[in-house]
Amino acid sequence: RVAYLHVLTKVICWLPEQARTVVADPNNGKRRRTTPTMYQTIQQETQRTTLRVIATRAQDAKRKLSLYGLDRILWGLEELNLAERTVVPRHLVEQLRGFGVPYAPGITIPDLIELVFTAQEEFMNVEPDEINRVPTIEELEVYFEQSRVA
Repeated sequence: RVAYLHVLTKVICWLPEQARTVVADPNNGKRRRTTPTMYQTIQQETQRTTLRVIATRAQDAKRKLSLYGLDRILWGLEELNLAERTVVPRHLVEQLRGFGVPYAPGITIPDLIELVFTAQEEFMNVEPDEINRVPTIEELEVYFEQSRVA
């Protein structure tokens, strides 16, 4: 057997460059499967996490910008109210409608202020997206206290 391996080694060494590398075929003649490698799996999960982070940051930025815009409208309406004006300027009307606040010429400025407060609530009552977050002891105590009272 040793002599046979010696001759086989000599034959393989004399073959062209491509044939020198002898490796067992893991597929053994079967069709090649396309299973992701560990690197590909890690890369995909990293991309998903990155996209989730970007989406969360975009939603948070939209929320903050909306609150800022509504605050500016509110500031303008409060100035009009303090000056005892009854007519809302066109630029404020456009901004109100842009945020979905209903406007009609007959609505008083104090009522518009209340409508803006209502519009702000949509952006202020935001729960964190931490689905698997473990509640703190204080949160659990408040929850059980509220359930006892109810």
